[in-house]
Amino acid sequence: MQKNSVQISRIIISIVFVLSAITKLISLEFFDGLVAELLLGDDWTSKGSALGYTQLLTRFLISAELVLGVAILQSKYVKTLVLPAIQLMLVLFTAHLVYVGLTSPKGFIEGNCGCFGDIIPMNNLESILKNIVAMALTTFIYFKFDGEKMEFSALVPPIL
Repeated sequence: MQKNSVQISRIIISIVFVLSAITKLISLEFFDGLVAELLLGDDWTSKGSALGYTQLLTRFLISAELVLGVAILQSKYVKTLVLPAIQLMLVLFTAHLVYVGLTSPKGFIEGNCGCFGDIIPMNNLESILKNIVAMALTTFIYFKFDGEKMEFSALVPPIL
């Protein structure tokens, strides 16, 4: 039973990360604008040279989510590399969402955090709760994972 719950948890985390990356790719202009507004301010459209760097950052974040979402399904480096990277990403995004929620006049319950682009709009509070559940699942996987392979783990390296 424990083996199945670990595998189901890995699949859930994988789906969340891959779905997040795909929805951001579909609504790439929205996500670019969201990150640009965050880093460059409300008048981000007038800062053309800096916009290229924010686009590089958004592509890196999307790629990291996609790779980590697929990598958690394989059996090598799960405990040493993949799970710590996923946990770090979740902690950083959650800290950012808490900061934005505390400093924004909109608070925690208005707006779209951009976690799933504009395809699945989530406010900061919903995203924080999603991240807390994902962090709990990641911690559970870390302590219960014993290197077992998933039935389809042979497909993971070609996908990566």
